[in-house]
Amino acid sequence: MAPATKAIGLLLVIIGLAAGVQYEIRGNIDLINSYDIHPDYYNEKSFTEKLNKVSERFSQVVGPDFKEFFVHDYKIHGQDTAVFHARLTLVSSLTVSRQDIIDQIVATDDVQIYFLRKNEFEVQGDSVSRFRVVRADVSNCLHGGILLPNATCSCLPYYSGANCEVVTCRNNGIGSSGRCSCPPGLYSAHCEARTCVTKIDSVVDFSSQSLIIAINTRTSMAYDLSMIIENIPTLVTDYQSQGVILSSFIVTVYRYTKSVYFMETSAFTTSDAMIDYLHSVTIAPSSDDQPLLDAIANSQSTQPTMRPKSTVYVFADSENLLDPTPSTLLSSTNESMVIQQTLAWRNKIIFVLSQTTSSPIEPTGNHFDVLRRVATAAHGDILMIDKTEIVEVLTHLLFYTIGGQNTYVQYYNNVAKNIPVQSDTPTQTTYIMMTVENGESLPNIQDTNGNTLKPTSSGRRFAVYRVFQSSTTSVTITGDTIPLHNTRVWFTSMDDVLVSYSEDDTVDNNYAHTFNGYYQRPSLYSSFATTTSLSVSTANSVTSGVISAAVTATAKATSCIFQYQIANATSCTPGPYVHNVVVSASDGNKYRAVPGYCFTPDSHMAAPWSCLNNGTRSGISTCSCTANWGGLHCEVPKCVNGGSPDKFPNGGGHGNCICPFGVSGSFCEILTCSTTSPDTFQSYNRSFAVVVQNSLSANQALVRLNDGLRAMLNQGQSNDFEDFVLTTFKARTVNGASFPDVSSSKFSSASAFLNATNDIGIGYSYSPSGPQPGLFALETTMRSMDFDKSSIFFFTDSASSVVEASMNFSDIVQTAVERQIEISVVIIPPYGSTDFCTDIGTYEIYEILAQQTGGNFINFCQPYTTNGDPVFNFIASYGSTHHHTEVVAYYNVMDCSLFASRSFYISSATNDAYVVVYSPTIQNFTASVTNNGVSQSLVADSHSVPFFASYQIKISAGSSLQYVLQLSSNTKAQCFVRITERSQFSAYLGFSPDPSFDRFSRDLTYATHQQPVIHLSSTLQSDPSIDVTSYDNNNNIAFTSLFTKRTSGCKYEYIMNQEYTCQSAGDTFTMETTITTNEVTIMRTQRAYCSDLIGCINGGIMLGGNCQCVNGYTSLHCEVPTCQNGGSVVDFKCQCPSIYDGDSCQYTTCNTWNFVETHDPREYNFQQIVFVVEINTKNMILPNSYLLKNIQAFVDSTDDVNVPKQYTLVTFDDTNIKVVASSTRKDVFLAAFQKGITVSVNSPTKVRGLEAINTAYATLVDLPGIVYVFTATNSASNLDAVRQRYGVQVNMIWMGADLTPVNVNYYYAAIARQSNGRVLPVSPLQTQQILSALTPTVNENQLILDDAAKDCSAGVNFQFPVGSLATTLTLVATGTGVSVTVTDEKSNNVDLTNSTTFTDVNTLIRTISTSGHNAGTWSVTVKSTGSCYLQARVNSPLQIIPRFTNDQGDDFGSGTPRVGAGSTSASYITFRVMDSYNSDSHNFGSTILTVSSANTDPETPWETGIFTNATVLVRDPVNCASQFVTPLITWTSTYMKFVVRGKDSNNNDYQRTFFFNKSGNKADCMNSATVDTYGFCQCDANHFGNLCQLRKCTNGGVSAYGLCDCPNGYYGDYCEQYISA
Repeated sequence: MAPATKAIGLLLVIIGLAAGVQYEIRGNIDLINSYDIHPDYYNEKSFTEKLNKVSERFSQVVGPDFKEFFVHDYKIHGQDTAVFHARLTLVSSLTVSRQDIIDQIVATDDVQIYFLRKNEFEVQGDSVSRFRVVRADVSNCLHGGILLPNATCSCLPYYSGANCEVVTCRNNGIGSSGRCSCPPGLYSAHCEARTCVTKIDSVVDFSSQSLIIAINTRTSMAYDLSMIIENIPTLVTDYQSQGVILSSFIVTVYRYTKSVYFMETSAFTTSDAMIDYLHSVTIAPSSDDQPLLDAIANSQSTQPTMRPKSTVYVFADSENLLDPTPSTLLSSTNESMVIQQTLAWRNKIIFVLSQTTSSPIEPTGNHFDVLRRVATAAHGDILMIDKTEIVEVLTHLLFYTIGGQNTYVQYYNNVAKNIPVQSDTPTQTTYIMMTVENGESLPNIQDTNGNTLKPTSSGRRFAVYRVFQSSTTSVTITGDTIPLHNTRVWFTSMDDVLVSYSEDDTVDNNYAHTFNGYYQRPSLYSSFATTTSLSVSTANSVTSGVISAAVTATAKATSCIFQYQIANATSCTPGPYVHNVVVSASDGNKYRAVPGYCFTPDSHMAAPWSCLNNGTRSGISTCSCTANWGGLHCEVPKCVNGGSPDKFPNGGGHGNCICPFGVSGSFCEILTCSTTSPDTFQSYNRSFAVVVQNSLSANQALVRLNDGLRAMLNQGQSNDFEDFVLTTFKARTVNGASFPDVSSSKFSSASAFLNATNDIGIGYSYSPSGPQPGLFALETTMRSMDFDKSSIFFFTDSASSVVEASMNFSDIVQTAVERQIEISVVIIPPYGSTDFCTDIGTYEIYEILAQQTGGNFINFCQPYTTNGDPVFNFIASYGSTHHHTEVVAYYNVMDCSLFASRSFYISSATNDAYVVVYSPTIQNFTASVTNNGVSQSLVADSHSVPFFASYQIKISAGSSLQYVLQLSSNTKAQCFVRITERSQFSAYLGFSPDPSFDRFSRDLTYATHQQPVIHLSSTLQSDPSIDVTSYDNNNNIAFTSLFTKRTSGCKYEYIMNQEYTCQSAGDTFTMETTITTNEVTIMRTQRAYCSDLIGCINGGIMLGGNCQCVNGYTSLHCEVPTCQNGGSVVDFKCQCPSIYDGDSCQYTTCNTWNFVETHDPREYNFQQIVFVVEINTKNMILPNSYLLKNIQAFVDSTDDVNVPKQYTLVTFDDTNIKVVASSTRKDVFLAAFQKGITVSVNSPTKVRGLEAINTAYATLVDLPGIVYVFTATNSASNLDAVRQRYGVQVNMIWMGADLTPVNVNYYYAAIARQSNGRVLPVSPLQTQQILSALTPTVNENQLILDDAAKDCSAGVNFQFPVGSLATTLTLVATGTGVSVTVTDEKSNNVDLTNSTTFTDVNTLIRTISTSGHNAGTWSVTVKSTGSCYLQARVNSPLQIIPRFTNDQGDDFGSGTPRVGAGSTSASYITFRVMDSYNSDSHNFGSTILTVSSANTDPETPWETGIFTNATVLVRDPVNCASQFVTPLITWTSTYMKFVVRGKDSNNNDYQRTFFFNKSGNKADCMNSATVDTYGFCQCDANHFGNLCQLRKCTNGGVSAYGLCDCPNGYYGDYCEQYISA
């Protein structure tokens, strides 16, 4: 198929002939091939350059008369030929003629010309960017296709292509504009088989034919072409004089020259237009055989105007181009396709092969045999004629052949035979044609009296004889030597018999051919009105020998188009054969020879277990999948980093997975930081600080401070620290006010630092007793320290002057935690004596500081025993080992009397490892570790420190490096334990809101959800697995998660898979990280800070210093949600029960997402329009006469050029119901309408109107559909017609003698109202006007009010909201002498002068533009004598689509209610809301609030009961197609009225009205389905659909009309069977 093309920037200007002479030209040039214009390879620059060269080439060919060569289109013909469509403009003073141009082009070797026509006016165009291939623009989907989020279309069955632009028509139907024109007998959207539904007259219509001509245009065909042009007009006139109706003229011109392929098929409505076209066709030399079969295939597959039972006349003087090996396989070869097409359309093929004496056709080999096979299969002819005989063929033979019904055929036979003459009546002319090939002479033919017949038309190798059955009942072919010859006998008739085959007995009709090897049921159609029975036998096409004896057909259901069937068969001889059919009729037997063909189906093997996405099969039914795929067939993507499989993969920027924010990649495997963190990392340099309270009270306890530091720093020789800080602090009083005296100094050497820390350097002096500024000193010290991961020894004897609640304390904790600074707080007794110690609570803030930052708290201001000075001991022992260590594990031990830790790892046997313990109250500890089951007692440092211990773990050779700590004491009290190791391997912790942030902050903000990130200071030998665990105070796991390595651009290479949150602002928590590789396990534990939240979150607004929360959030920062529907708050999020979702559990969830419907725009534009018209009654004479005159205008105004609508006509009277026509072709429908609307003066009291409506339902093949019923007589009852149908609106136009609305038939009113249709009493004189007024109803999509009042004599006021999205408001008011006044939303009277759509005595229709109006409540006052009725509709993108379910979570509801079929008269109703016409069918904020329901009566709607209101529940808007669902609603009446109310996206009121009835029936469920409590059908494993009416087809079968349309070679109810290879 050629790519779609268009001209760009083309400005058409009509110029007089004086400006130049212009030709429309089509041809081929070697410079441009199919590759150049293929959408996948097209290059604008390169193509433009080639076009310039093409123009230069034409300038050379044409010569000085050349002016311009403008290409406006290109088509690909065949596989590789690019055919240009161009305009050739010459100068006004011409020296060359049209023939000169042709001759000059033909004389070239690189240019071919196929068409040249002189334009009446010159058309000029812009030469810049003249041509461009239009690639598939997947922003919209055609033909009901659904645009998915990945910018791909989900096409309905039988549609394909990027935009669903390609329609597939089964059974050789012809596709155009998304519709299929079907062969005779088939009535379905795509010519697929269906069960018997109803008879439709137009489905088998032989009233007109097409004249189809395929003409080869090589030079040797010049005479043939000339004679065709000259003689076709006369032939057409002769046809018309004989009553033969030609509704279309189809011409295919074709030529093959040196691999350049041209084929063009055109259709015309008049023979003059066809001849005018042929005048412009050009010829050129070619010595190649020509593609005859391609031409036939093109002729029969491209023009939807082709009529059945036509004859294809193929004019050529060569054999076929290709020589296919004989095969009966059903395939896509043109031999197979031509046979299938011709049989399906019941056409015939006549090859007219002309030759000259000097250049005869040699009928040898498969090049010619393939033509023989096709002619035999199609019951056609091969005429090998001399060129001089072409006129005889055109003027006589073609006249005789049209409209012929064969009664006898025999091919390539050379024996004497007796041929019966079997016309429908004895006086009909019967034609007998004999043909032979080169080298043979025609045999003699005699009648029953022995007279040799004389031909009516003849040539050297063909003869046509005319005989009459009344004169001779048979003819005989005689001769001494009878040559191989072909015989065909026919007579002209419009009646015929059709034979169809199907592998399913329930099918009406299907293939025009049969298959060998599996069950085939033949069905027959007879167009003879007098048929009583049929019998069928089959015969050999060559020998006429009987293949199967005559079998009498039996009748099928009356709803079948094919009325008869014969016994099934499972085998046949592949190849052509003849059905000899005898029609027994009341006026005598009728005989037909119907072509048959037995194809060999494709054979198949059981499908091997498929493995997708490069998976490989492992065993019989398993797959070995690649790294990124899983599932039985490797069809499920393995999404990482929190991703989930995308239902709409690979398109529109989508990968295979839906990724969290900040994650990308097809499998969410890419974690890239958009901006790299500025953080720098160094893990070795350290600072050391001493903070001393330098009051007189502290001096005595710190007398050996300097000695301890000297021991720690090796008398000043240590180089463990990069720098040193000494901070002293005390409180001073000046003028009665206390203020802090804090002094901090930095030193670059240990010796200088030691010199400064003696008593003189510290400078102890007086300070009043009471709180001291210790925390200020700590804050100052940390600002002075250059390096993170450093340590502070802090000494004080007093309480802090800063309380915990102050910001300073939080800042100190936050800084220490973020910088991983270890603070060791040592409480000393004032003046060196515990006698001066105050209550232990005095130092609580320091204890909290140590606990929150992960440091040490040692309180010497309580009784203890020890050896030596405890300050000296602490500094000399712990000071020497504490630095350059990493925390492996941290334990908060509530009972230190007996404790066993969880396992911890030391990363290397060469690392020094320590256990550090402190307790606020326990003085001594006993510790041991276990490794590989061996216990090792730990020995504390030789310097004894009460309330504190530091143990080194002695790592033995062969240790697994995995340990468990046992700790005990004599007291049950709390202690704190750290495991550390001396190592340069560090892990740096941070937090990020999503993976695209490298590090957002060093701490975690209260109530927010962030992912921890980690940087490792060293690269490990192999890729690590990293997990983190957080523990509560009882060492129970509070949280655990794995880390993933980010892809690039991140300093913090690893990010935790899950989010984390902290519960208490200002608090800290520990995070224990385990890093595991093949070689080593490393543990690092850090404290993290929970910083306070500033401002309001979750939409809260700060007003007056407080957060004003919205959407149900509460608390100080609006951080706590209010959970609905039983949800509970966990980590500031709602944890919802399984059936609820949303931030506050406000949404009900769907069991399975109907994602296809979510993206279905569903504009309510009716696709099938059905007229149901009462005929043959006196009351309808006048209305029908108006309908006949005005139906053309209605069809013209409602048809859609891009997607033609299906038009249907159903007629009825008191006796008959007839489906006259149903077609997408306007001409077919209109012609049938003119014939089908008949007139009579009958006056029946009842007609079959309700049955006719029921029949109309059966004709619907394309929903939604709209039905217009024109009737004037009451109907006999038919309850089945009153049952609700999904997707069909019925409008009653009542034209009876009594036009009082209340007296319109009850059932008519019920059918119209429950379908949201109209009941319109109309005077017959107003038929033209009402037909015009019905035109816009095809697009009026939303009923907002349908109400009535019993007495409107004083006027009744009706009010309703009109939303802001409405564009027009249409009012339909009915009542005796009805009148209306309207006021708008501002209570202003609306001038109805210009809104009159229809006015009759009892019916008014007013269409009001809402432009210039705001949303609001409108009022309509209706006045009439007696009762009145009012309907209000809007044209609006805000559409409400209801469905019915037995489960609140069901997203696949039924379009009609099932209430009544089950034991419980109740159901849930779901609603899908759309408020835009865009391709994604978005809802931009419109909501439903309530649904009101009430009992109603269609006949007396003013008796509608009291409405019951139900609050509508909101469903998950992302994972549900229908966003709203009701509670379980009980149905209390047969007829129910529902009013849906809500707010549109502009927060304005709107409402919609629906009527539904409680008419569900258990018997509706098909295929042995059962029903549940609510009446919904429960399908078995092989069926689906709301009524279980559809089969689940396998092996590529398509479920359609309750059947499976199986691919070639598959059969069975579900396509589950096949012929084994």
